Amino acid sequence: MCRVIFVAPLTKAIWKPLSCVYLATFTEVLTTMFSFFKKDPAKALQKSYEAKLEQAMQAQRSGDIKSYSMMTAEAEKIREEIQALAPTAAP
Repeated sequence: MCRVIFVAPLTKAIWKPLSCVYLATFTEVLTTMFSFFKKDPAKALQKSYEAKLEQAMQAQRSGDIKSYSMMTAEAEKIREEIQALAPTAAP
């Protein structure tokens, strides 16, 4: 099992990596340690997609068809971004 040794950024150039030792900077240690706090970008895009569809529906109900079509097109672009982020599922 490999060990992680924290090395200050100034001394990183001095140390040579050994066979099973990984030299990490402070930011690398923090990002791996707190990676579970990161938000899923697909969830944020999904929320904006649903909000855009809701706005489009309201525009359609009020009779503003031009705004409805523009908002629907924007929602479709967001949906394509969501699909690009999502892993491909087997058919």
